[in-house]
Amino acid sequence: MPVPLFTLLYSTFNRTGNGICMSGKKRYFAIVFVLSVLLLSGCEEGGAGSKAASARDNQIAARAETRAEAKGYVGEVGDRAVPFTLTTFTGDTFNLTDAIGGPVLINLWASWCGPCKYEAPELQRAYEAYKDKGVVFVGVALQDTVESSTAFIKRFGWTFPAGPDDTGDIMKAYRAMAIPMTYIVDAKGFVTYIHIGAINEETIKRELDRLL
Repeated sequence: MPVPLFTLLYSTFNRTGNGICMSGKKRYFAIVFVLSVLLLSGCEEGGAGSKAASARDNQIAARAETRAEAKGYVGEVGDRAVPFTLTTFTGDTFNLTDAIGGPVLINLWASWCGPCKYEAPELQRAYEAYKDKGVVFVGVALQDTVESSTAFIKRFGWTFPAGPDDTGDIMKAYRAMAIPMTYIVDAKGFVTYIHIGAINEETIKRELDRLL
């Protein structure tokens, strides 16, 4: 525990016997000298500490980015989103890399998934609220048929892009061991939120608002 400055000065310059005994004038100049040294050293240590902390933070961020890129899959928040391209059910091409530049919401779903039916209207309402704010939504259908997927989209009135994961590569890259799963990606391409299970509009808005 640090010794209070006053106590330190008092004990240093008012000791007798084996300690130091000074006249009033000498004691005054000694105290001024010690105070000056302490203040200067404090400023230097504070500045150096601040610079060291900043450099350390930059190193940690750089290592995290390198680690995320090296993984090749999304395992946790902070990982870089794995790029993918899919052909939507309307015949358009969706490319995640092109979409990044603003927040992106990726939803993994299937027509046979019960919780997916619960969250479908929530996703559409959130999309309508954020589509004009630079946010991109995309739905990725896993292990489903085209007929069932398009019927699902029509039933819930989805108007954001959605397409099938024909190869299963997206499912593997995003570690989708259960669905639905939702990922939110920031403008730099890093995953900021992962949701397992049915998501609601309130949660989507909370996480997107953090990025806008």
